[in-house]
Amino acid sequence: MQPIEVDNINILKSLPNHQKGEIAIVKDEQQNYVYVDEEKGWVPLKANIESNGLKMNLYELNKSIVSQLPVFDDNAWNGTEKVINDWFQDQLNQTKKPKYFMLYGKDISYFTVFRRVTAGFDYENFFSALKDILINIGDVYAIDPVEDKSAIEIWIRYIDEDQKIDEMTCLYLFNYDEGVITFHE
Repeated sequence: MQPIEVDNINILKSLPNHQKGEIAIVKDEQQNYVYVDEEKGWVPLKANIESNGLKMNLYELNKSIVSQLPVFDDNAWNGTEKVINDWFQDQLNQTKKPKYFMLYGKDISYFTVFRRVTAGFDYENFFSALKDILINIGDVYAIDPVEDKSAIEIWIRYIDEDQKIDEMTCLYLFNYDEGVITFHE
């Protein structure tokens, strides 16, 4: 998605049909904005987009955008339950139904492996456990499937007071069957 370029903030605010995460460059202010939602509207973006290109990588850009979103509330969790359930059902509709899933966060050296028990699998218990894990890691800001639907992208503000860490980071939930090797004695 290309950034919108406008002469001033009034023109930007008058444009219809914005998408969450959309970026705009306001020329007279030399300021970049990101569209958060209908309530917050356009907010200044903490990144530099110049005529010769973006001065940060895509991960850093996403981190900057997501950090300006509101923390998940009950309504957000309700909508997310459907998103994760739809993704999970897509995974289970594959020819080879996955048995293992991993929640992985490279920046914080975090991983959890989930094993799906084929008989009597209970999605509600899975979602409840996943939600509890995410809340224990930090404040959740966004949960969406990646473009090719191979994983769920989860943005969290991770806080570790002992290590003096407070940073926005991304975790991924994905099929991990190929990462588990089964052998017999």
